[in-house]
Amino acid sequence: MPDMPKDLRPYLVAAIALGVWGATPAVTQLAVAGIDAVSVGMLRTIIAAAIVLPLAALLRLPRPADRGGWAALAVSSLAGFVGYTLLYTIGQKLTSTAHAALILASAPILTGFIGFAVRRAWPRWLWWAGALVALAGEAILIGFRAAGAAGAASLEGDGIIFLSAVFVSAGYIAGGRLASKIGTQAATAWGIGVAGVALTPALILRTSAVPLSITAANAPSWAAVVFLAVFTS
Repeated sequence: MPDMPKDLRPYLVAAIALGVWGATPAVTQLAVAGIDAVSVGMLRTIIAAAIVLPLAALLRLPRPADRGGWAALAVSSLAGFVGYTLLYTIGQKLTSTAHAALILASAPILTGFIGFAVRRAWPRWLWWAGALVALAGEAILIGFRAAGAAGAASLEGDGIIFLSAVFVSAGYIAGGRLASKIGTQAATAWGIGVAGVALTPALILRTSAVPLSITAANAPSWAAVVFLAVFTS
């Protein structure tokens, strides 16, 4: 194929990212089996922040230079690395891995919708038709709850997962706007860093209230949290 790019590294990185993202629902389910969901949501961001902040300082990654950049960072951090992670982890505790994966797959559609709304430039009817078909397909698949798996999923959990997809989509849009000014690495690093710093006091207070959930967790649950922090976040 003459149009095939010679450098396949972007495609390889994208494939790895898809693999990590696809594993996230199952890994999250493993994490919340031994640690309470709220703590898992906090820990994955805090651990990730502890990794990326020193790197950001070492690499001297640029920070936002204007009010718009700081606003985009705040939205990206609070929506994508606080709201999303907490809501998704809580929702995963209340629903099945399959439902969580299917609902989270709506994030690209929600990202497109939010992006169009921010730019106030709406797509043609073909986009709406495709989005409707995709969402309808998800709704049908989620609606088929097998009798033997009645306790594995709940409408409450599904709704929380969907709300987390809205949050992460808003975070994508804000992060994309920030990345256009300071670069993708800097936007991601500072987004995680701000979220981690904001969540640390909350985790300390929560640990004093539910200490056994974290300190008595088994090795697989901790390994799952580390995976979520290092790879997914």
